Amino acid sequence: MKLSYSVQRWKGLSWDELREVAQETKVTGLELADVGGELFQGKRSLANPELSAQVRRQLVSEGLSVPCLNTAGDFMDPEFLAEMAQSAEIAANLGIPFVGIHTEQGDPDACEARVAEILSLAEGLRKEADTLVVIGVGGSNQAARAVYEALGKRKGMRLVWAGDTLSAYEMNRVIE
Repeated sequence: MKLSYSVQRWKGLSWDELREVAQETKVTGLELADVGGELFQGKRSLANPELSAQVRRQLVSEGLSVPCLNTAGDFMDPEFLAEMAQSAEIAANLGIPFVGIHTEQGDPDACEARVAEILSLAEGLRKEADTLVVIGVGGSNQAARAVYEALGKRKGMRLVWAGDTLSAYEMNRVIE
């Protein structure tokens, strides 16, 4: 059995210190949380896509993994929706397989209505278009792909991944 611990309540510890604690306690996973927190701020943070390959190599070499990135908030709050998107992008960059979305507050009926609204918008989009082109740079593209794969392939709309370039050659390839 593999064990991991959540870093959510370990405020003030650096990424190096969190990994050291995991190694000392023989825990193989660190569950990250709070993309607005210290671990995800600044140029040398876990949120920097330029460092993601280095972080992944470091984890592998130390026998560690990040099984989940958790986020929590009010599902009705637009800032929380932005945080969910940022969490998905960071998870895609770091190769984290799961994003845990926890709602802390809010009216359950309002949350249910929000989900229904999103599903309705998706259904409307399916009726209006037969193809959706996704253009993203690095993590943005990978986050969209991760959500698509997590939801499973749906009938009624074709997704085309344009990747992270807008070169004439690539756009011609997508159009064809």
